[in-house]
Amino acid sequence: MFLGSKIAQQRKAKNITQTDLAKDICTQNTISKIEKHNVPPTTKILIKLCKRIDLTLNDVFSDFSRPDSDLDNKLMQIEDDLYNYAPEDQPSIEKRIKSLSNVKMDADQLVQYHFVIAFSKFRQDHYEDAIFECDKVLASTHSDDLNVYTTLAYTIKGDSYKKLDKLNKADYFFNLVDDFMAKQQKDGDEFSYRQIQIIFVCNQLAHYYVLTKNYKRTMDIVKVGIKLNNQINTTHFMHSLFSIAYEAGNGLDLKPDVLQRYQNFANLFEEYNSFSKENKLF
Repeated sequence: MFLGSKIAQQRKAKNITQTDLAKDICTQNTISKIEKHNVPPTTKILIKLCKRIDLTLNDVFSDFSRPDSDLDNKLMQIEDDLYNYAPEDQPSIEKRIKSLSNVKMDADQLVQYHFVIAFSKFRQDHYEDAIFECDKVLASTHSDDLNVYTTLAYTIKGDSYKKLDKLNKADYFFNLVDDFMAKQQKDGDEFSYRQIQIIFVCNQLAHYYVLTKNYKRTMDIVKVGIKLNNQINTTHFMHSLFSIAYEAGNGLDLKPDVLQRYQNFANLFEEYNSFSKENKLF
């Protein structure tokens, strides 16, 4: 678990202000997120910050000495499998979630545990159950908008209401999600969360905006998702993102050659994903 409080303690011990610590590395707002809300920065930023105040990564991550770090790995693997979901994986996912039902968890682990249950219900099209489980996540995070699981819960709730054809409720939650995205981009830093989480948010939010014909915002969100994939050399939801870009581009009357490129990329990633699964590349 990331311990932003360690950075705050060391910074104060060295009599360094947040602004001075952030200089030429990130923004003061990023330091505030780290210290007050335990929001981890990117590895690149974290290494620079630790070096400036004489800390090591071991100092700011309790998992290095934590006996239950295996539980973190199990939760993370389940969450990742739900992002890269295939229906045939559901029995294994349910079995692994159930195996953790009586395991003692700290507050952060419990939030993630409730989220993977909500995500699993959503993947099975059990939308009312997904909404119920998301409410547990929000109760645990106290709807803190700096906790990524708050935004992920809003995303699942919004999409569930969309699937239930309750668009007024869906709009409310997707507006909260968009507020999170806008705030992150306004800060000017790289996203401080796992990229796959933000790419998933981008995909679901873009789906909603293209449905509601907000094509300009659709394209903004799609670009963020594609950029994050490029940064970490992954293809998460790339078929979907380019398909959405094609649909939004039609709505914006983009040039035919641009639309054709979106379509070509969508087809390419669909073929790539199919090939990867058939040949078990990953």
